[in-house]
Amino acid sequence: MFVPALDDECTSSSIETASGIHDIASRYDVPILPSEKVERSFIASLKAAQRSSLLIYGAQLEGAVTQLALLSLLEGFDVFVIADQCQTAEPLFKDAFQARIQQSGGTLVTLSQISRELAWTLALTDEKLPAT
Repeated sequence: MFVPALDDECTSSSIETASGIHDIASRYDVPILPSEKVERSFIASLKAAQRSSLLIYGAQLEGAVTQLALLSLLEGFDVFVIADQCQTAEPLFKDAFQARIQQSGGTLVTLSQISRELAWTLALTDEKLPAT
């Protein structure tokens, strides 16, 4: 199996931060939603854009993150929550919030895990694009 080398702009170490994920999202025209905006209109716009997966992280696991994850799962999206990038005001209940997301069909990932998977996938995509 061929595993492509990553270019300087898209190394796994450069996207192992939240700002790195924003940079990669911008490069590939992926919409970013501030976690405090859980709205059905946003979900509708993602469907219209034919998106099928969401990668979610934010500062309020017990609020917007869980709400967006559950709403998106109900709407048929594949949902991935970056567990180590979600804070909570109630640390004792973090496991319960994460379990609720998983029990509803969401997947918990780590920033390191998802950044490596995104970098590898994006490098494969870049190789298939015609040279400009």
